[in-house]
Amino acid sequence: MWHKPTYTFKDIFRAMKLAFSVKKIWVGMLGFIVATTFYSAFTYLGLIVSGTYFNEIWRVWHFIPLPVGESFTTPGMALFVFGIVGATIILLYTQLAIAKITFEQLKGNEFYEIGKSLSYALKKGSPIIFSPFTILLIIALFLAGGFILGILARIPILGKLILILFTPFSFFASFFIIYMVLGLVVTLLFAPSILASQDADTFDVLFESFSTLNEQIHRAFFYEIMVFLTAGIGTSIFIWATGRAVWIMEKVFGSQLALGEKYYLIEKVALYYFPQSPLFIRLESWLSSLGVVSIIYNIPEMVHVSKELYITGVFFAIFLYLLLFMVLSYAYSIVSVGHLLSYLAIAKHKDNIEYLRDSDIKVITHESENKKSGED
Repeated sequence: MWHKPTYTFKDIFRAMKLAFSVKKIWVGMLGFIVATTFYSAFTYLGLIVSGTYFNEIWRVWHFIPLPVGESFTTPGMALFVFGIVGATIILLYTQLAIAKITFEQLKGNEFYEIGKSLSYALKKGSPIIFSPFTILLIIALFLAGGFILGILARIPILGKLILILFTPFSFFASFFIIYMVLGLVVTLLFAPSILASQDADTFDVLFESFSTLNEQIHRAFFYEIMVFLTAGIGTSIFIWATGRAVWIMEKVFGSQLALGEKYYLIEKVALYYFPQSPLFIRLESWLSSLGVVSIIYNIPEMVHVSKELYITGVFFAIFLYLLLFMVLSYAYSIVSVGHLLSYLAIAKHKDNIEYLRDSDIKVITHESENKKSGED
């Protein structure tokens, strides 16, 4: 059971336990499936528009294309970037839903439903889009002013004088752009937590983000290190446990008393549908230490098997993808919960506001939650 928060970095280490929840992992899996589908669709379109044939994309990456060093045309790159941006927005909405479940849990409502969290995210999540967009718009306006000044500087004699006069303003404008970029980073990190803990709009999110940047950047930076350290430890343990579970399945079903060699053929069919990418090489030593490299190793060519084993292998591939999304979801849940705990601590130190006041914390039973739903 969650006890009184300390509003320090000590709370963040509890993110591993709070994130280990069926509801949060399920919401995370839904978010990753939708985000991956959106990203893959537009990445496929971007690569096709850039001149790559569909069968070539499928042969290398299958369901999730991960182009590294691939050449894109301008329209293709636009589609690729749109896919990344859209997937990021979906994951931010997912983070809001996970943070809302966690916030309600910390308030004593252990029966807060998945549907309510998703509904809350869809209704209240617009500042997740508009807050970064507002900052990007301000940055774009300052950059446009710089380009205009550069054009004016091309005027003979007068242009150089204009450039000299406006050089100090250009420096401070450039400095301001750096400040806005830092504000953008803080906004992306904490916007879901701000929205989950209070009834906020775009202005509130921007105000909280920049006040955090101005007054608590040292604490936010330190907490962020703690969040990703906790996520790394928790995810490693979860991956190891998942790998051991799959290993047990492999030894049981692959034994001579069960399917024997047929199981390994089914496994090879499934692994054929995993994508290839140079990005995985950087993770190989870490995954090897956790004993799961063989599980996600891509088979470059499809093995020749019977139709029955092939269909079974395809379903097994879907199962392995779900395991992958489950692991990613748990890691993302730790990050989401960690950011919420970080923001609650920052708000306490920054504004002396306790969003989890003792007077507000009460245990909500299943019966009281049903009664409340009935009244609504």
